[in-house]
Amino acid sequence: MKHRILHIFFLFLFANSLKAQNNRDSLTTKFIDTHIEILNLERSDSTTSSEIFRLWFDDYQVVELVSDGETGVKGKLICYVKKIARKEKKSKIISQCLTIPDDTAQRLFETFKENHFETLPDCRDIEDYVFGCDGSSVTFEIKTPEIRRNYYYWEPEFQISVVSTNVSLQAVTRILVELNKDINRSQLFKNFTNTLAVGRYRYGMIVLQIL
Repeated sequence: MKHRILHIFFLFLFANSLKAQNNRDSLTTKFIDTHIEILNLERSDSTTSSEIFRLWFDDYQVVELVSDGETGVKGKLICYVKKIARKEKKSKIISQCLTIPDDTAQRLFETFKENHFETLPDCRDIEDYVFGCDGSSVTFEIKTPEIRRNYYYWEPEFQISVVSTNVSLQAVTRILVELNKDINRSQLFKNFTNTLAVGRYRYGMIVLQIL
């Protein structure tokens, strides 16, 4: 009887864990789909041959690389914030789209491929991954005619300074290191916020007041 109760208990935990994961993935997919439309990002379906790689940096910046297999790789960096307005029900998204040079986009796409961008695991599935109570995160998104998936890494740029033997974490850090070599994301986001009009804005968990 005791073994049966334990067995039922573990099944209950497993079912709840699976449900939580499905809810988590569903919320992430909904967030991405909504922002793809608002930010005018590339769409992909079974009728196209495009491969799309995206990195979502919290809720304020996204890097997109698109390869159609014929004309090369196109890339863009989008910075965005949400303007806080008391009288409006929804926050208005203000964005800036910057084109990544074709040679840089091609090189980054090849680096992502070499480091298995399509198949890396979610950090929550990596044993002994270092987490904290708060901090930034990156969501990796893949869209091809055969694949649609996304996975999450908490503070992956912090992990760069952590010595790890985990091959997936090593791949993630290589991707980010190469990206940061070619694109100064923090400076570009700062340049973008310097163009904003007077008002209150939100990005990630931060509220920005411009006077």
